Amino acid sequence: MVSVLGTAVAVLGILHVIACLPLVFMGRSHPLGFLSLDGESNLPSLFSVALLWCSAVLTACIAWAGKDGLIRRVFWIGLSLAFVLVGLDEGTMIHERVPGYVQQFTEISGLFYSSWVALYALFLVLFLATYGWFFFALPRDTRKHLVLAILLYLGGAIGVEMVGWVWVVDHGKESVYHLLVLVEEILEMAGSIAFIYTFSSYIDRHLPHLRFRITSD
Repeated sequence: MVSVLGTAVAVLGILHVIACLPLVFMGRSHPLGFLSLDGESNLPSLFSVALLWCSAVLTACIAWAGKDGLIRRVFWIGLSLAFVLVGLDEGTMIHERVPGYVQQFTEISGLFYSSWVALYALFLVLFLATYGWFFFALPRDTRKHLVLAILLYLGGAIGVEMVGWVWVVDHGKESVYHLLVLVEEILEMAGSIAFIYTFSSYIDRHLPHLRFRITSD
C-alpha cells in the first residue's frame, strides 16, 4: 500500500512541475490549475483529502473493533473526526482565507501573514494536551510511527507554508513559490501516508480479530 501511494505522490509531484512550466517558458502568471498542487478541488487536492480520510476510516475502525474500554474508544473517534476536519480544510483551503479576514481588522506582514498558523497552532496545542496520555498509552512502535507522521505533515503544513507566505509577500506567486508549494505538499502527503501506515500497522498487529485485513507494506 505504501509503495503504491508513494508512487502516486511522485506522479503528482511531476505533474505539478509540468503545470508550472508555462510560468517559465510562456510567461503565464498562473500554473495549469488542474495539475497544480496549489489548486483547489482538482486531482492533487482530492488525492490529499482521500489520504486524510483514509486515516479517518482506519481510526474509526480501531474505535469500533478495539477492546480498550469506552474512554479510549471515544479518543479514537475524536482522532477520526480530526482527520475528517483536516481533510475538509485541505480540500476547501479554508485556512488560506484566514489572512484576508484578519487583515480587515489589523495589519499583518511577513511570517504573520500566514496568520492561520497561530490559530491552528492553538488548536494543535489544545489537541496535544488533551491527547497526551492517550499517546503515551499507545504501543511503542505506534508512537514512533505517529511522531514521524506528525513531523512530516506539520513540517509541510506549517513550516514550509510559512516560508511560502513570506515569499509571497515579498515576491509574489512566481517560480520559487511554486517550488515551495511542491515541497510543502509532498511533505504533507508523505505525512498522510505515514499516518495510514501507522494505523494500518496497528490494526495488523493489535486487532487481528477484524474480519478484513489492511496490509501496511
